Amino acid sequence: MDVEGEGSDDDVEFERTTLQILIGLQFVHHAHKLITPPNGERKVPLVELLNEQVSRAKSLEMGELFDNEEVARHTYYMVGFMCQAGAKEAKRRTANNDVGACIGAIDRHFVKASEESDVEAVKAQLPEGLTEMVDRRNGMGGLTYPRPLAYRVFGLVEYVYSHLAVVKNLNVYGGTLLSKIRSELCASKDVVELFSNFFDEDEFPPETIQTALEYYV
Repeated sequence: MDVEGEGSDDDVEFERTTLQILIGLQFVHHAHKLITPPNGERKVPLVELLNEQVSRAKSLEMGELFDNEEVARHTYYMVGFMCQAGAKEAKRRTANNDVGACIGAIDRHFVKASEESDVEAVKAQLPEGLTEMVDRRNGMGGLTYPRPLAYRVFGLVEYVYSHLAVVKNLNVYGGTLLSKIRSELCASKDVVELFSNFFDEDEFPPETIQTALEYYV
């Protein structure tokens, strides 16, 4: 006989099972909300979007990376500062860590403005007008001109950022969007392979090159 106020074992088991089902449904509901933006569309993994943009950037000519010519010139100008920042970082690294040497090796892919013949050779390989911003601000001769590979590598990174770091994606992926883009860029096989072209074969181990890439990105 059941005690008054208490259900049978079958009733208790039924309630327990029902409760587990309801909890499971709530979990599925909230999990679905986490992977679906407010408008109801499927939340595409960021890595898929990034790989798509990397592939698209790789297929473009240097002069096609940016629709706006002023943006392209500004990007080229800023890439030049990478050389100077990298040189300072290379000197800061300790002697028992070859990351500094790896970062410093990228310097050979930039040309100092004072090396006029080399600058002209670099300009001949670049889209017309790309160096105009550097030319205008180079009165003291202290700026640097990135060679085509340097512009290709860092221009691709900027291309990916400019297409993914937008309000729509910020709403979908949240406030850590930029750090997520950075992480996926550093993990991209295509980006790592392109960045590795800065160095001679077996010049540095893969983990050292990876650390240098993370520094720049």
